Amino acid sequence: MTRAIMYGHRSWASRIASLASLVVMSIVLAACGAATTKTPTGPGVTSTTITLGATLPLTGTAATNGLGAAAGENAYVKYINSHGGVKGRKIKLILLDDQYVPSTAVTQMHLLVEQDHIFAVAGGAGTPATLANVPFLTSSGIPVIGPFAPSNTLGTMATPNIYVLTPNYIQEFKDLAHYVYTHSHITTYSLVGVTGSVDQNALQGMQEGLSGTGATVHNVPEVAGTSNMAPLAEQLLGYDAKAVFLILTSGDTANLLEAMNRIGYHPKLASSSAGVTQAEITQFGSIMQGLILIEERLQSTSHAPGVQQMVKQYKAVTGSVPNTYNELGWVQAEVTVAALKAAKSLSWSSLEQALNGMRNFQTGVIPPISFGARNRQGVDAIALGEVRGDGLVQLSGFTAP
Repeated sequence: MTRAIMYGHRSWASRIASLASLVVMSIVLAACGAATTKTPTGPGVTSTTITLGATLPLTGTAATNGLGAAAGENAYVKYINSHGGVKGRKIKLILLDDQYVPSTAVTQMHLLVEQDHIFAVAGGAGTPATLANVPFLTSSGIPVIGPFAPSNTLGTMATPNIYVLTPNYIQEFKDLAHYVYTHSHITTYSLVGVTGSVDQNALQGMQEGLSGTGATVHNVPEVAGTSNMAPLAEQLLGYDAKAVFLILTSGDTANLLEAMNRIGYHPKLASSSAGVTQAEITQFGSIMQGLILIEERLQSTSHAPGVQQMVKQYKAVTGSVPNTYNELGWVQAEVTVAALKAAKSLSWSSLEQALNGMRNFQTGVIPPISFGARNRQGVDAIALGEVRGDGLVQLSGFTAP
């Protein structure tokens, strides 16, 4: 009551001065609020840089794939930074080695998010490692763009902040099994796959692709990095399936095929893209002849204009022709940068809005990418190739499984 009476007896000049001060303060606060609303930024964003990161197997049984993807990502980042970066900022890319070990991947991802304060996860490779990080990634809410982990647990609204660029293994192996059966009428199959989500997805896909044919499938789980493949080869020989499908790391694929060759077991072969690269074909081509390979990306030898443009840009940066995992890393970085450029601001919500609005985005190397408010699997098509001589011959273009 006393304070009200005292205020009521203040002079008009005093009142006007006080009101003027309040108005000025309101304008300043409103301007600050408007600036914050207009240009919000997430972690890892400064006036000069945007920090991105991922984990990959840079050592261990899957190192060939991880090193290739890392080289591809780094090459695209170098390319885009030399062309002005994104929104006046350079991209800083931090890639950590997870050794294809899930527990190591979790430790490394925590470092990226909590210590390096990355703005988004860009790329990455390895299904077991990626799946191990899903609980942390979904709880943190950080955008995850293009991890190479074709599990059916990703690409759905159960993991809304994770955007994938490949069909899942169920789709891929359904299409692969249907193709092999249609062209060979083989009815006995064995599947060797990394134990867990990987081999179970592939098994489900094979069963769906062979449904109604009377064909049988023996599933033989494998622990990644198995050093002695002889017992596994003997087990496969015991089943004597006429076709063996593989979903292993490239190192394990080569070791198993050598073990099978030593005991004279030569079935029809088929593999996921992760199991066979040009390096393996060059080194082990004599025991890989006729192998049917799933392709998520067109080979650099393709005459498709988009592929040739990518090869030209990659060579300009690195001086070399990209392999399929170089292409993977390049595309992962390219899609991330495209979303960053389209985002209205450098905040997580704006980045996800940009991704949700991505329609028919063309990289030239993989099928057109389209996400949506309820779609986290941007690609729904694969190609098939066959090892012939020292290379891979395209059997089919990208077709929806």
